[in-house]
Amino acid sequence: MKRSVHVLWWLCPLLLTLSCKPSKPKGVLSEGRMAAVLVDFHLAQGMAEGQESTEELRYAYTQAVFRKHRITEAEFDSSMIYYCEHAEDLNRIYDVVMRRIEANAVVMGVEAPTETKYHELSADGDTANIWSGRKAVVLRPTTLDNLFTFSLQVDTTFHVGDSFMWSMEPLYVTQGSRTDAFVQLLVRYADGSCACQDQMVYGGGNKVEVRVAPRDAQDTLDIRSVSGFVYLPIKSVGESQYRMLLLRNIALVRFHRQHARQVAVVEADTLQADTLQDDTLTDMQPVRHRLSPAEMRDAQPRDKRIRVIKEKPLNPNLRPARRLNTPVRRK
Repeated sequence: MKRSVHVLWWLCPLLLTLSCKPSKPKGVLSEGRMAAVLVDFHLAQGMAEGQESTEELRYAYTQAVFRKHRITEAEFDSSMIYYCEHAEDLNRIYDVVMRRIEANAVVMGVEAPTETKYHELSADGDTANIWSGRKAVVLRPTTLDNLFTFSLQVDTTFHVGDSFMWSMEPLYVTQGSRTDAFVQLLVRYADGSCACQDQMVYGGGNKVEVRVAPRDAQDTLDIRSVSGFVYLPIKSVGESQYRMLLLRNIALVRFHRQHARQVAVVEADTLQADTLQDDTLTDMQPVRHRLSPAEMRDAQPRDKRIRVIKEKPLNPNLRPARRLNTPVRRK
């Protein structure tokens, strides 16, 4: 009896913990099973892209995925709705999905996509990732869930002439062909002017990079704020197909500009160090005019010593030599 009471004493906290943990509604797939379904779902969507009768092929391939995993379309839709409301669970699922898709790409000989180098940057330096919000966002075509916005106020790390890039990896989950989301990045300046860039958000693994740089008139103005949004159109009347947009690996990169005055100072210092201190022309004398051959001959160094040649004394016993041209007289 005492032993059973002791066992119940240890089991009570465990039972309380399990009873407090929220369970998934009936009909919602587990995270592991949902990840397996989504891997095949996105592979099927990719196979249908770029072919004739894309809409029909997308529907046929999707239904084949449901039959493979022995689930219904209603179970898939209800599971997606549940995980869209639990972003952390959905992010874990898609971490598994993306790793499996990249592994399949490597096996098939396709280069797997890699994250942009800017994601590893810190908030310091001339090029910095200053994003501090959520790294993954889920958008649905409903009034409350179809818009994602951010607004960033400047601080002392922002400089005049800075440019910005907002990047993300979009991933659509849809049985239709509508991939018509819209992204915009906007920078406001001290005089009230703005610089903005916008573009459509397409699926198929195409990374989105929206860049904004100051125009000529804004090069000398202080930055007041940086903001942006992603908009997914609301489901139209009569639209029954499921549609969701997942934004992953969100980053906001700031680029400092090197001012022209600093460049001029650096160039002046370089010239002084390279040419003024090591001048090789100081020993050369300018030539006034070209020398004539006679002047060049006269300018050559000469030996000014006097060479004295001593003649031998004459022998009085010797006759003087007869000239060769003098005719000989006969006696």
